[in-house]
This record gives sequence, C-alpha cells and structure tokens, in this order.
Amino acid sequence: MESLRLEVLQKMQAELTSEQLGKLERVLDLCFYEYDITKKSRELTIHESPNEVMLKNFLGCKVLSGISKATIKTYNYILRAMLDDIGKPATEITTQDIRYHLAKWQMERGVSMTQLNNMRNVYSSFYKWLESEELIKSDPIKRIPRFKQEKADVKPFTEQELQKLYAACMSVRDRALLEFMYSTGARVSEVSAMNINDIDLRSGEAIIRHGKGNKRRTVYISEVALYWLIEYLNTRADNNPAVWIGKQGRLTRSGIESIVRHLGKRAGVENAHPHRFRHTLATNLIKRNAPVQVVQEILGHERLDTTLIYAELAEDESKNTHKKLIA
Repeated sequence: MESLRLEVLQKMQAELTSEQLGKLERVLDLCFYEYDITKKSRELTIHESPNEVMLKNFLGCKVLSGISKATIKTYNYILRAMLDDIGKPATEITTQDIRYHLAKWQMERGVSMTQLNNMRNVYSSFYKWLESEELIKSDPIKRIPRFKQEKADVKPFTEQELQKLYAACMSVRDRALLEFMYSTGARVSEVSAMNINDIDLRSGEAIIRHGKGNKRRTVYISEVALYWLIEYLNTRADNNPAVWIGKQGRLTRSGIESIVRHLGKRAGVENAHPHRFRHTLATNLIKRNAPVQVVQEILGHERLDTTLIYAELAEDESKNTHKKLIA
C-alpha cells in the first residue's frame, strides 16, 4: 500500500505544485485507508529485497519533502554503494560497518574529507528516517563524528583583482553581474535561477531559492551593485523573466562561469571563477568583524562549521600579512 501511494505521488510530482501534491497525498490516505491492495501480475513474481523496499520508500519521502531530482539521484547512488558494499540488511548494519566502508572508500578511491562528510550526511538522513519509522532502535551514524575538512583552496580576490575585473567588463550586464555576485555572495546556480520579480529594487533585497528543498533566503545588494543592476535592467526590452540573459535566453551556470573566465583573461587575473566572489564576500565580512552566524545566514550555509572555514582563512591571511609587514 505504502509503495503504491509513493509511486503515485512520485509520478505526479512533475505535473503538480507542492500544494497540489499535498492535497493528493491526503486524498490517497483517505481513499486507501480501508483497503488492502496487491499488485496484479501474470508473470513470475520477483520479490524486492528489504533494502530495495526501504531505499525506495526513503527516497519517496525525500521527493515529497521537495528535494531536487539531482539530490535524489545522489542519495540513491551513495546509499546503494554503501548497502552493496557492506552486504547486510540496512537494519542490521552497525557503526563499525559504516566506519569500515568509509575508510575503504577513502583508501581505494582517494575521496576527500569533504566528500566523506557528504556521504556521512546521506547515511545520517537515511538512518534517522529508519529510526523515525521504528525500523531500527538506534541510529548507528550518531557515533561517527564529522570529519575535519580541509581548508577551502579557493583564495578570495584581492581588492586590486576586483578592480581589474570590473575594468575588464565590456557591457553593463557583465559589470552588474560581477557586482551582484560579490555583493550577495550567491552561488552561481542561484544567480542563474533568479528572476526579476525576486528583486526589490527599492529595498535592495532579493529572494534566493536553492535546490536543497527549494529553501528561500534574503540577500542584500550594495548601493554600487544596485546602481549597475538598474542600469542593466534599463537596457532590457524583452519579456524574459530571468535577471541574467544572453543571446540564447537565461544565462546558465556554465554561461556565467564562461563570462567570468573570459573577464579574468582580459584582466590578467588568474583562476577567475564565480565562486571566488562568494569566498571574497565571506572572508571580507569576517575580517570586518561580522558575527559568524550572520555570515552563515547570508551565505545560506546549513552548518556553522562550513562558515568557520572562512574564519580560518581570514585568520591565516591576517597572520601572513603581519609577518610580511613586520619582517
């Protein structure tokens, strides 16, 4: 019954809004309440393994929570790899089994600490769900602490590099784009997805939506960035809802990356990449004594320890500057 319910909801996900999906879910619950339904088959019955059933039901619940298809695909890959490697029913897997699997992947595949933490997060989500469904008594991931991640290897732009990039812009759009990315610290995927009606030009605020459950947060546009954004929008005579467009319509993530790389070459700035604007904003905010929790909110980090990486970078930069000046 539960599998049929989830199958119907998954197949209707692309056709209905979140509100309509919720209504459909409630209707199915009412209609199915007094029935026992079995799947009719004239072929040889192939029984799914318990792991397969649990995995499908878990991913179905994630779909209903609004997680993107790309994230669902990642969850599916990571969990299947773990279950296949350990070779036990999910409900019988122990903390030691998980530790062994993670250590094996690190040694054989050379995965980073960041990747190990991402894997751990997926396992944790799965086992918390099993626990909430009362399929296990205790979550085995609780006893596995997060791995200490390497410091971010992308350096922030210097003020001189920023000015060189701005000077290299050949259009109002490109200047507005760079100013916007630095001012808001938005991810390149978030910048690409923005629509004009997401921006309040009066308050200098914008709504960002990102794939992790289609969550929303507010970002703030500086006066300089707002000036260039208005100048750019005033050049537009089209009906495209997207903020950032090119000849083919909405600028994609790769399109924005290509623009920044091209400007970097013109400006003589090495390793110019959209994500460096995000790094630069975070590092500069912390260097100017902004509370780490505020920086976390601006960047949309789910975990504070991700934001703390920037605090470590800012501290290292201060130490290096001090050594150069005092030497």
